[in-house]
Formats: sequence, C-alpha cells, structure tokens
Amino acid sequence: MQRLQRKALALAAALALSSLAVSAQTGTGSAPARGARGAQAAHAAADAGYKAYGRRDYRAAIVSAQRAVQLAPDRRDYWLLLAQSLAANGQIDQAE
Repeated sequence: MQRLQRKALALAAALALSSLAVSAQTGTGSAPARGARGAQAAHAAADAGYKAYGRRDYRAAIVSAQRAVQLAPDRRDYWLLLAQSLAANGQIDQAE
C-alpha cells in the first residue's frame, strides 16, 4: 500500500507542477481578479481537508481538497492533499 501511495503522491506532484506551468503560460492561476476572498475560501477548504484527513475521515478530506483545488488550482499542496486523501480512501486510480 505504501508503494501505491508514493506512486500517487509522485503523480499528484507531477500534475501540480504541470498545472503551474500551464497557468504561467496562459496567464491563469491566482490572478488578482480572484482576490483575497477566493484565496481565503481555498485556504479554509484545505484546512478542513487537512483536519478531516487527520481524523481519518478521508471522504470529507477528498471533498474539501477538491474544493480547495477548484478555488486555487495553482496550489501544489492542495493537489497533494487531494491525492493523499484519495489514496488513503483506496481510490488509487483517481489519485493517479
């Protein structure tokens, strides 16, 4: 299982890095138009995800991490939270 989790984390990191590269090329990402509210909402969702993960409530962690990624797709740590939560919930294919 640890091997699968490492694989999922490596893939999530690669996806996060590639999304950063695409954001830089297209001018999307954390543009000022998103503002502080979007960043705060993404942070709050990620915080809820980290707390759910800590409680081993992986379904709630997935939902919160998906929201955080949706709000701030350029944040690698949110992508990693999502991948780790999916892997911990046994959803290895989705984590990859």
